[in-house]
Amino acid sequence: MEHFGWISLIPPILALTLVILTRKVLISLGIAILVGAFIAFDQQVGQALAGIFQTIAALFLSFDTLDEPTFSGVLRAIGDAGFVLNNWELYIMLFLLFLGMLASLITFSGGGQAFSRWAAKRITTRKGALFLPFFLGLVIFIDDYFNALTVGNMSRPLTDRYRVSRAKLAYIVDSTSAPICILMPLSSWGAYIIGIMATILVSNQITEYSAFQAFIYTVPMNFYALIALLFLILIILFNIDIGLMKKHEVRAKEDGQLTDRQKGK
Repeated sequence: MEHFGWISLIPPILALTLVILTRKVLISLGIAILVGAFIAFDQQVGQALAGIFQTIAALFLSFDTLDEPTFSGVLRAIGDAGFVLNNWELYIMLFLLFLGMLASLITFSGGGQAFSRWAAKRITTRKGALFLPFFLGLVIFIDDYFNALTVGNMSRPLTDRYRVSRAKLAYIVDSTSAPICILMPLSSWGAYIIGIMATILVSNQITEYSAFQAFIYTVPMNFYALIALLFLILIILFNIDIGLMKKHEVRAKEDGQLTDRQKGK
């Protein structure tokens, strides 16, 4: 595989810059993908587009990918493979799609509002409202995306009531969802890591313990996840806000403005 050095940093930097400037995530990622493909295939526009097509097709179908793809070559490779479904990436995308549908169903059916009304009778302080998404995130650990979608929708009515900025809510949700899922064996990430560990153990002929045991042994050494959760508890307990987060929180408390107002409004 050819190494491009520092040039390989251009697509992600471009994507982040465009997201900040335009606030259009899909358009920014699309442009960055085009630029990345253009770099990867030596500025050959046709080959770059064929490479993108091959990558997208490989998400749905299993076939031998080409180092120098063309549209006809990719279609021929798909036909030679017999149009076999890619059971790994395709099922992951379907899994995430159904999780999003389930989260939307909970929201539109009023489940989030009902839970918020139930929680509002028991939570009477702003600090309690901040702890709500944290504790919900610890309970809903099956998948980080499902965690973020569900916890955010369920907590938002109550945190809005106590003038918690959306930036602070997003930070709590994000800092709980991924760390807790990476620590739990009965989650999408846990299952994926256990599968990788099983392959490593077999290839190195390690039989002293199973992949599940190996995962459990690594949990205390997952410092990022543990420290992220610990910091989150301290931030809520001692009301710590730094930089722009403090600006968002002050504005939410004093003016009741929970989000950035768009320019011109």
